[in-house]
Amino acid sequence: MTRDVFAIAALHPFTSILSNLGILLWMATASICAFAALCCWHRHKHRAARFFGCSALLSGYLLVDDFFMMHEHLLPDLGVPEKGVYALLGGAVLIYLWHFRGIIVRHRPLAFAVALGLLATSVGLDSISDPYLYRYGDWHFIMENAPKWMGIATWCSYYVAAAYDYVAPAPSIPPMTPADGAPPVAFPHKPAEVDMA
Repeated sequence: MTRDVFAIAALHPFTSILSNLGILLWMATASICAFAALCCWHRHKHRAARFFGCSALLSGYLLVDDFFMMHEHLLPDLGVPEKGVYALLGGAVLIYLWHFRGIIVRHRPLAFAVALGLLATSVGLDSISDPYLYRYGDWHFIMENAPKWMGIATWCSYYVAAAYDYVAPAPSIPPMTPADGAPPVAFPHKPAEVDMA
């Protein structure tokens, strides 16, 4: 349990490097969302805090599922079918989308849609890989894992940008002076008083 798996199996350190990078991106997403949730809660942005908190939980589950291959091995060994795991996860994602649709629509919805679409494509290819894609040999691994990895990367970038939008303070820009190239301020001319005596 304490030795590195590459040392135990005598594998090259670059074995499954894209899969390992995907795990790191899941972990980064979950951590960033948890941090953003705490910051938003402290600033009394409670709905945004709930959004990032649920996003951290969702990304954390996907991290654990991907790292321990839960839907492929651990949960089926406990009697939970793989399609049942997909159904529960899909239901949770739909509830998440409905509850936070306002935030998602306002903050880079295209990036979120691309990430979700790529991950859904990976799940779809995974579910049909046994009867159809194995005829392509090793290419079926690329066909399944390429959209998954791109989806994880896009998912992470979306939440990094969303967290920045909510957490980063507004920039404080000092007013420009004529020495900085700003035009001189023109004050309104006060008309001269006319002596009517």
